[in-house]
Amino acid sequence: MTTLTSGGNIALPAGTQQVRVIVGWTQGPDLDASALLLTAAGKVRSDADFVFYNQPASTDGSVRHEGTLGTQETLSVDLAELPPGIETIALTASTDNEPIGQVMGLHVSVVDGVSGADIARFDVTRAGPETALVLGELYRRNGAWKFRAVGAGWASGLAGLARDYGISVDEAAAAEPTKSVRLEKQLLGSPPHMIDMVKRAGVVLEKRGLGSHKARVAVCLDISPSMIGLYVSGKVQQLTERLLALAVQFDDDGQCDVFTFGGLGGHTEGPLDLRSVEGYVQQLIEHRGFDAGTNYGAALETIRQHYFPETDGGPRFEPRQPQDSDLPVFVVFITDGDTQEQELAQQQVEWSAFEPIFWSFMAIEVPPNMPTSVATRGATKADRRSIFGRRDVPTAPPAPTMQLAVNYSATHRERIGPESMQSWLWTAGTTTQEFVFLQGLADGPRHLPNASFWSVVDPLAPTEEELYEMLTSRYLHWLDRARTANILP
Repeated sequence: MTTLTSGGNIALPAGTQQVRVIVGWTQGPDLDASALLLTAAGKVRSDADFVFYNQPASTDGSVRHEGTLGTQETLSVDLAELPPGIETIALTASTDNEPIGQVMGLHVSVVDGVSGADIARFDVTRAGPETALVLGELYRRNGAWKFRAVGAGWASGLAGLARDYGISVDEAAAAEPTKSVRLEKQLLGSPPHMIDMVKRAGVVLEKRGLGSHKARVAVCLDISPSMIGLYVSGKVQQLTERLLALAVQFDDDGQCDVFTFGGLGGHTEGPLDLRSVEGYVQQLIEHRGFDAGTNYGAALETIRQHYFPETDGGPRFEPRQPQDSDLPVFVVFITDGDTQEQELAQQQVEWSAFEPIFWSFMAIEVPPNMPTSVATRGATKADRRSIFGRRDVPTAPPAPTMQLAVNYSATHRERIGPESMQSWLWTAGTTTQEFVFLQGLADGPRHLPNASFWSVVDPLAPTEEELYEMLTSRYLHWLDRARTANILP
């Protein structure tokens, strides 16, 4: 692979028919990659020659925007299928009105679209306040295709760049809030039901005055064996999808951070987005397994370590100095049982009151005198096989087996993996959980109340609108008080 500097060029290997152009960066504002099909005059023939996230293919399909994966966007160009008269493909990157100079590690790579062989790379080192940049050009010279590194910026942004190349820019559309543009991009290629859900979440948030609100969103899932039925029946997956819809509205990256916990501690599972949501929960359980026991404190500590690493989950006794770039952290904490310890959980919530983090504790209550185990409630035989493997799982155990399993799960703590789930199917309790301690965590005295508590028997019983209203009611009050207390900027 040849590494180029600004102005340098390289001939594509003879016979190259297709290339992929990868625009990548390491951190900073998100980028949008785009391409313009240009004639020998350096202009587009029409607006259809502008390929970007909202128009992901040229009319003939020779140039395509292939989508986003983390901090990477990909364009594909079929050189052999380009229409007559197209001599240059301008390759660009732009931000939502943030200086490209804030983007770290920005580079563009050209790769053979068939063999995957690297052809050229250009690292951008001199970007400044511009919000749009021509990274490079694929151009035809004497019948052969070449790539040139450019690195020229446009302070007028993508709209100005497009206008200079002959695109008709709707000034009103260009002035739309950047959140609308961001959402359009994130929803591209998403499951249809998630697109509708994200839009419905936006309507609710708009009504509550949170239409333009930004926050980092996390969901913390209880993976103790008593939750098995809710996982197998698909209810945890559906609830997670609802929470992701909220996260897409709040989070600029369109992501929801996922954490899990059981008796052994808390686990950081990483970000979830619209492209990875389908089947996510089953994949999570197949990887993580179930963990006997329930330890609130370890989960809360893991989350604080993730967002505020300077304390490593330890004590904080005065407000954290807010930065202009600080966003509130909104955590939905889901459990169906009481914690096996209390002191660490109490400490974590008290220390977090000095940080820009809000906890929404969701308790899933087990109804009294339940005739069958929660573990199979709502789950079909096929559902059970999908997680437990191909072994058939009985729909009801003998009473002595249930009693032994309940006692064992309460005293023995170990990781319960997918291969051993069958023997733990009956660990769900049969009496209603009261969650007195969890409610006390939400309502207890501390520097600044930063939590809410609510309980349900069925996590899908509230409508989407009711769910979002419950999640945000006390959060709205906390936002105002956190700003007054100098916890948020």
